[in-house]
Amino acid sequence: MPSNAISGFRSAIASADSIRSAASDARLRPIRATVKNDFLHAALAAYVAAWDSYLNSLVKEFADKINAPLDIEYSGVHSKYVDFVRKALEKFNTPNSNNTRNLLVQCTGYDPIGDWTWFRAGMNGLQVRDFLDEILKVRHSFAHGFAIPSYNWTVTPTGKRQLSGGSIDKVRRFLIYVVEVTDNKLWAYGGTHYPSKGNW
Repeated sequence: MPSNAISGFRSAIASADSIRSAASDARLRPIRATVKNDFLHAALAAYVAAWDSYLNSLVKEFADKINAPLDIEYSGVHSKYVDFVRKALEKFNTPNSNNTRNLLVQCTGYDPIGDWTWFRAGMNGLQVRDFLDEILKVRHSFAHGFAIPSYNWTVTPTGKRQLSGGSIDKVRRFLIYVVEVTDNKLWAYGGTHYPSKGNW
């Protein structure tokens, strides 16, 4: 059973899609290159925000799911755990691969590193983590007024560093895939390690 967090993620993706579609909307043509870039930057930021919000919601939901209010002894430990989760989420501000992995391991016990592969897209675990980190670096660069870093998906055939509709679409597909894998595997982990708590 998928988490509630993934429903929120899908809604956020749909909102980001409307920004993305504006960059190639025929009704807006002719569209200046700077305006198109602004739409693509905003779409990337919205997709990253959806990922970040998903992780925050997922960890909170996991903590709620393993609560057992009728078990007084367990509830005492659980309340300290919930406080730990709250503090960890307050510190969590850059959802790159390392920070995300640490958050999930510390707050749920689940380590996603072995599951973060996208073989259909030809990406092994290291490539998935690298691409996630690249996405966050690109988002950081334009959010703070820096030049976009040079990656194979941010450089045009003429050597110009900029986002394209195709690169944003890849980011979208990638984040959807990573969220679906993480959701699936974390809930399977919860069902194995906390079988008496909730519907997994």
